[in-house]
Amino acid sequence: MPDIDALFRARIGWDARRPLQFDEIDALLREVALSLPFENLKLFDGEPEALSERALLEKIALRDEGGLCYELNPLLYLFLRRNGLEASLIRATVFDEDKQDWLPLVGTHVAILLWHQEQGYLLDCGFGLKQPMRMVPLCGEAVVSANGAYRVAWPAGAGFAQLERRPAAEERWQIAYGFDLDDEIADCGALSEIQRRIAEDPRSPFNKSRLMVLLTAEGSRVLTEETLTETRNGKQCRLALRPGEFEVFRRLFVRRFVPISMA
Repeated sequence: MPDIDALFRARIGWDARRPLQFDEIDALLREVALSLPFENLKLFDGEPEALSERALLEKIALRDEGGLCYELNPLLYLFLRRNGLEASLIRATVFDEDKQDWLPLVGTHVAILLWHQEQGYLLDCGFGLKQPMRMVPLCGEAVVSANGAYRVAWPAGAGFAQLERRPAAEERWQIAYGFDLDDEIADCGALSEIQRRIAEDPRSPFNKSRLMVLLTAEGSRVLTEETLTETRNGKQCRLALRPGEFEVFRRLFVRRFVPISMA
């Protein structure tokens, strides 16, 4: 089996000699957010390949691709476990801010739970522009990152929780998604079922057109079939694309440090 530790470190520019300590996970999440694009291109490139550790490494670490939550968070989870941290994958259900209702594809978001010294934390590198970029304590303490404040709330008591987000320029907390601490994902078969539902269900928001999203040091970059939108230090610039230009601009979403291989 290829060395996930070396490949993942090379992909995000994390020093191979730098031990992964708990107090450096926030810094790790930032590098992951700046390096791995949130994108759905594989859904438009024939039949999705079966999910496995090797397939995720080949796709994300070797082919300079990103992925959706069921690809990005499992790869980060494997890296954390490889470095001796206590982590698990869980299902979540996304909340639609526009409709103020839960999305109908229940349990199709994938996130990470991390435990350290009897304290729990939510991690998520697969939530596009809204990913926390920091560990979010399960105790309800709010944390602030470059793209807003985050906290875990417990509206229904023990068991069910909500990730809530407050954008930098707003005062109101918004529900991002809900999850059950016990709703763990046991294996790649469960991830493949989530992948199938996202790919095939007509209610899925990700199987309609190609999308690429990447957070940057200055803001963000979003590519659709119609536009490239760049946000830098709060200022937004939008470029209308001509047919065929999607392939030209997708290279802006690759952040490469050193050549790597599966050998």
